[in-house]
This record gives sequence, structure tokens and C-alpha cells, in this order.
Amino acid sequence: LKQSIAVFWINTFLFAALGVAIYFWYSMYQGSGSIMHSIPLMVCVLGAVILLFMQYYIYIIMVTFDISLKKLYKDALILAFYALPKNILTTLIVFLASLLVVVFSFSFGGDLVIGLSAFGIILLIFIYFSFVGFAAVSISYPVIKKTMIDPYKDLHAQNTPKLSENDEISDE
Repeated sequence: LKQSIAVFWINTFLFAALGVAIYFWYSMYQGSGSIMHSIPLMVCVLGAVILLFMQYYIYIIMVTFDISLKKLYKDALILAFYALPKNILTTLIVFLASLLVVVFSFSFGGDLVIGLSAFGIILLIFIYFSFVGFAAVSISYPVIKKTMIDPYKDLHAQNTPKLSENDEISDE
């Protein structure tokens, strides 16, 4: 619980800082049109995308392994680059699901808030968020299993004594 609260606040701060930086550099670029303002803008956008990709792994790693915050972010950063095509696919699925919710909402009321009727809110809460979470975890978990869980099991399987057919398992 403590670690997840710390991760929440760290992520909130990082996304807020990147959002402010993107807004600042975008307004500077719009005002001048200089390439000197577009480079920091692209760096901030890239940082936000990488941080988004890391989100797919942070909480899964946190509940699977007992590691420090520093190692948690390091592993999530490595996996964000390692599984880049899967991260792009996950982001595309989340974007399309979000687009579907917006189109569905506007089609019934003309306004997003008005369009979310009781059925729309139930659909949003129970189906949209569940689908997005399921898609993110089902795409991200095999990467974690392949890169972190299986090597750990293989390493510790060598050190685990094997039982022969004659050995008995005691209840001790």
C-alpha cells in the first residue's frame, strides 16, 4: 500500500510536470516557430510517452515482486523500450476504446456530459475501465513473465533439490 501510494504521487508529479513543460514549449514554439523550441517540446512529448508505456508495467511488477521504488522504475523503463511494439499496440487499443466511448456518448446527446446517461455511465464504469485494464495487463504480463519471472524461476529451480521416486514428502 505504501509503495503504491508513493508511485501514485510520483507519477502524478511526473505527468503534471511533463504536461506543464509540453504546454510551455508548445506555446514557445507557436510564438516563434523556431526549431530551438521544437526540440525541447519533442523531448517532453517523448518523455510523456515513455512514462505512459512504463505505467503498463509498474503496478504489475509492484504486486509481483518485492523491490525498491528505484528498481521498480528502472525495470519499468527497460520494459517500456524492450516491448515497444506491444506498448504501442496497448496504447492504440486504449485510444480506440476511448474514442469509441466518446463517439458513443456524443451520438446519444450531442454533448459528452449529457450523452452519458445512466446506461452510458454504467457502460463506462463497468465495461470501458475493465476492458482497458484487461487489455493493458494481458499484453504487458507476458513480457514481465518472459523477462523477469521465468529467468527467476529458472535460476532458483537449479538450486531447489529434486525429489526422487523413493523420497517421501513429510507434513513437517
